[in-house]
Amino acid sequence: DDGLIVLEDDVLVRPDWYRCLRLALEEMQAHGRRDYVLALYYPKDIARVHRGVYYQSYVASSFYGTQAMYFAPGVAATVVDHLAATPSRTVDMALRNRLVKDQNVYATIRSLAQHIGYTSTGLAGHMHRAADFHVPWPEERGY
Repeated sequence: DDGLIVLEDDVLVRPDWYRCLRLALEEMQAHGRRDYVLALYYPKDIARVHRGVYYQSYVASSFYGTQAMYFAPGVAATVVDHLAATPSRTVDMALRNRLVKDQNVYATIRSLAQHIGYTSTGLAGHMHRAADFHVPWPEERGY
């Protein structure tokens, strides 16, 4: 897999995050998903629609935050080029707006990362926290 994972410096990941990510990616591949953006973090009260056991659609108009992202191989090169050309080396809103379209935005079924910026910058209070970060991952099952 030549996808790209980008984690900001103010996130914690679940102890089992990589295993959970692999399950979501395998299920998405089995469903024929290509050239997508997968959020590994999302704040509470964001509109999402279940698509499988391990992933869900993320309504692009409600997409918020790039704290923890996976970029599928078909869009990863665009992200790498952007990061190389951007002094701050961040996935900013301009790039997000280029990549995020209604048909290609997904999220893991539970947040695999928690935004902890409130401890370092005072940002990410209760509104910018993943409500389901500590909720157990669904049992592994065939699809």
